Amino acid sequence: MAYRMNFTDQYGDNYPQSYWKPVEMFINVLNHSILIRFGAFINQEKSGGRVIGEKKYLVTSQKFAELINSSITDSSSIKSAVLSKAYETALSTKDVQSGVDEEGNAVMVSFFENAEAV
Repeated sequence: MAYRMNFTDQYGDNYPQSYWKPVEMFINVLNHSILIRFGAFINQEKSGGRVIGEKKYLVTSQKFAELINSSITDSSSIKSAVLSKAYETALSTKDVQSGVDEEGNAVMVSFFENAEAV
């Protein structure tokens, strides 16, 4: 699975079919956390090539415990569980302002809110 979405980088270059997927995950057992880095590629065909953007997410405490304590039976289950948590974390994190409400408070949404799961 990956996310496909329109993305404009910090230089103003637009990638209408950018392809996002987790490229690195660091597990810190002492701190009970997982750092997940999503990499963006120009499109699906060029995934694994030049990275055009990135987003990082930190899974901590309770979410980490839920993941580690789930019924994982082999290494493929571990990979599936961690990847599933990566996508869940990315979608549930409200990290981009999409406007303001009537009271002037920022309205936050997930960076991947309009992405297509592919």
